[in-house]
Amino acid sequence: MKEKIKKILAIAVNAPSGDNSQPWKFKLLDNGLEVFNQPQADDTQYNFHQRGSLLAHGALLENVCLLAETEGLKPTITLFPNGTNSNLTARVLFEAFQPAKKNWAEIIELRATNRKAYKSQHLAKEFCDQIQSLNQTGKIKVLLNQEPRDIERLAKALSYNEKLILENPFIHREIFKFIRWSKQAMQKTKDGHDIKSLELEPPQEMAFKVFSHWPILKFLNRFHVSKLVTNETEKVYRSSACYGLITAPDLEPITLIQAGRLFEKIWLTATQSGVNLQPTTALLYLNQRVTEQQADKLTPEQINIVKTANKVITEVFRAHEQPLMLFRMGYCQPPTARSLKKPPLYLP
Repeated sequence: MKEKIKKILAIAVNAPSGDNSQPWKFKLLDNGLEVFNQPQADDTQYNFHQRGSLLAHGALLENVCLLAETEGLKPTITLFPNGTNSNLTARVLFEAFQPAKKNWAEIIELRATNRKAYKSQHLAKEFCDQIQSLNQTGKIKVLLNQEPRDIERLAKALSYNEKLILENPFIHREIFKFIRWSKQAMQKTKDGHDIKSLELEPPQEMAFKVFSHWPILKFLNRFHVSKLVTNETEKVYRSSACYGLITAPDLEPITLIQAGRLFEKIWLTATQSGVNLQPTTALLYLNQRVTEQQADKLTPEQINIVKTANKVITEVFRAHEQPLMLFRMGYCQPPTARSLKKPPLYLP
């Protein structure tokens, strides 16, 4: 069974995580595996209380379950068997079962973030209905919005995350450390973002390289460089056909993992249907810091930006519960590049 589990994990690690940080390690059991969070993998301002990593663990576990059924194994998951303060997020035990007919491996490996401008055409009603049907619990909800005026409001609000990245030295350092400037660098680390996956034009890519040096960027910001980048991002975000928001009544660790599982279902369904997707959750995460008064790395102006953006999000979706994950979807050509994944890392 261990060989089957290794085969499952080799593909399951193709799960989304903040800045492709892949914050997990595994321990093999005779009839299962344990999944451990690695807090040091993603220590950015956005990953407040490791909530982004817990969502990523949910996506990973969804992959494990889908792949296990293909391999003829029935998974039983126990979340936080040692309590929610432990880095042991899940124990998965398997028993023999009739294999599922659907092979998810190809779809899981095909799933990727697409940061291109999308076509403005609406998503097919059948697809939207399918996304809504994935919500099997009343606790966690997915809301979709295709209204052009609302998309414009969201695009403007969400684009201000670029302003924060380019004007806040702490966030700037945290984000740029995940950029891989060449294929060789991407092959070496197999984490972070391939610069080509950011979908920049050649002059923009050259400028982005310059922006990685904080003293130079700080000087250029005197000439409103951050505003120019923010405006370009707004154009891309405005092209989206649809925005989606996952909400829940609380921020408990188990809820976050369940939300991550739902998000992966949505993304895999989109991939299978030829619909592209990009997470746009950064300002939601920062707002959690602001709400809990732990945003000491942000200036008063930046805190106001975060609050304003989150007000737009809740108004547009008429969300009455905690927003956990925000994403945009639409039709377009495949991404120029895909960030790589490390092979599973095992604990002794």
